[in-house]
Amino acid sequence: MNCPPYKKHPWAAIAVISGCLAICTCFISGSLGSRFAHHAETVHNQFAILKGQPHLIDGKETRFPQFQSRILFPLLLAGASKVGVFSDSQWFIIVRIATAFGAFAVFLLLCTGFEGMAITTACLGAGALAYALVPTFNHPWEHTTDFLDVGFMSAFIWLALQKQRMALALAVLAATLNHQTAAFAGVIWFCLWGIEPQFKPRWREAAYACALVLGSYSLSTAVKASLSSDKSAGYVINGWWTISQFADAIRRPEPYSWPILLLAMVAPVSLWLWANRSEVTGDIRRLLWASIWIVVLSSPIAYWSELRSVFLAPMVIATFVATASENRARRRPVAHFSEISWKQQASIDSGTNYS
Repeated sequence: MNCPPYKKHPWAAIAVISGCLAICTCFISGSLGSRFAHHAETVHNQFAILKGQPHLIDGKETRFPQFQSRILFPLLLAGASKVGVFSDSQWFIIVRIATAFGAFAVFLLLCTGFEGMAITTACLGAGALAYALVPTFNHPWEHTTDFLDVGFMSAFIWLALQKQRMALALAVLAATLNHQTAAFAGVIWFCLWGIEPQFKPRWREAAYACALVLGSYSLSTAVKASLSSDKSAGYVINGWWTISQFADAIRRPEPYSWPILLLAMVAPVSLWLWANRSEVTGDIRRLLWASIWIVVLSSPIAYWSELRSVFLAPMVIATFVATASENRARRRPVAHFSEISWKQQASIDSGTNYS
């Protein structure tokens, strides 16, 4: 599994594309009726996390133990609010757009740094990712961890491909302060490096992957216990709700129900992958398996109807794999043309007929 060396990125194009996609996705996320109506509560809840206080949900205090360790965005918002000039609500929107910008920028950097990918191909991938994010906005409250999740997951992919152990471990620790999905870096590493083609485990790499998971879990638990007013370190596991929620959706079908949104979310990238299936080999094939395993491992923990919970991280990986396969498909005819041109030139130089 050979990873290409660092290449110069088209920084200006990446900045423009990232900014446009950030504005568009945040506009959709913040303008949806239920999310717009709950905007004030969402802002309040960011500061409540840092204070160890309950969330406000439709005006009622509610405790969510799993949110208590997700302090990265609240810290950014609290720091920005101290500057003044704008209100907390306005700073929330600014920081939200900034995290979206960073998410798309890191994804584009991942793409353009992989196998000499052109910015045009990378832009297709970023656009597909932005599209896939929209169905995850089906939850009535904005989740400030989501764009940061996208950026961190893209960084995990790049660092794992480059086999940067220390950098990946540090990235996982930072990402843990955002969301528990940071532990899935261990799944990415294991699928890339922890198993032989004959399904024989590489114990050293498997141990490192487990260390990433355990380290992330331990830090998340410690932060949660330290900030929780009742010192609770528990986790909510409610993946079994998916069964009853799916049954309800079948009994009362609606065009915007979560199964339809899920289908709309995954169908385009699935078709893209199928179209370039011959190119999904080696490292990106292993990454695709990682995305599938993340869905499998997440499903008992979180229910599917909140699409962001189970499918956000896998969609980042799958979209990158689809983009990488497109890049390989586009490069193959060019390589063939170059070979023909080389032979034709050799024929001219030596007088030999290569046709």
